[in-house]
Amino acid sequence: SRLWLGWCAAIAYRGWSKPLHEEDLPSAPSGVRSEPLHRVAVELWEAELARAEPGKAQVLSGVLYPLARRSFYQGGALLVVSGLCNSVARPLLLKSAVESISPDEP
Repeated sequence: SRLWLGWCAAIAYRGWSKPLHEEDLPSAPSGVRSEPLHRVAVELWEAELARAEPGKAQVLSGVLYPLARRSFYQGGALLVVSGLCNSVARPLLLKSAVESISPDEP
């Protein structure tokens, strides 16, 4: 918990002692800033409108998937790793722990 939330302790303390301003906060990574994402989303939406047949509904997934494709696959990979840890590593560690504390049998 400290590892994941430790980075924001200094910001929280600074915000508790005085009001925060934009320059007090770290900048967002380039992949999640709103300006470039908005520009790409508008281009994708215009392409989706041009490709759509008249009278048919446009599909929002044609815009969202290209924007979130990387995060989608990263999340899937983390899900697989988590599943492997829960179904393989945890039982092996538990077995080793039980064997290490059980008395030796002749």
